[in-house]
Amino acid sequence: MQLISWFAEGGLYMWFVLFGSLIALAVTFGGIGVCNDSNKRVCLKVIIFVSLLPIIIGGLGYYHGYTTLMSVVPMVDPPFKKEIFEEGMSYAKIPAVFGGIVTFVLLILGLVGLRFCKK
Repeated sequence: MQLISWFAEGGLYMWFVLFGSLIALAVTFGGIGVCNDSNKRVCLKVIIFVSLLPIIIGGLGYYHGYTTLMSVVPMVDPPFKKEIFEEGMSYAKIPAVFGGIVTFVLLILGLVGLRFCKK
């Protein structure tokens, strides 16, 4: 249930991270499938590059959430500023955290898959 609430709280960028993750997963498995000894280094570079896509999108989502929060905080009553800022930052970090987790998993999958590359 935590993941579902992340999508509700993380906003539109969570969907971008998810779609980027699916594309990266497909390319990772494709790179593992065509890998052999002669092109192992190229496959490794492609897998690492594509695996970084979710964290880049998550970072953009964090930046968007942060700039939105910074535009709203000055309009809040002074006694509530700290609370609003802390709550807003917790929501702004969700796409970046999700993108980081997915990137880590994709990198592990890709590196383990390359370990069993065809000779």
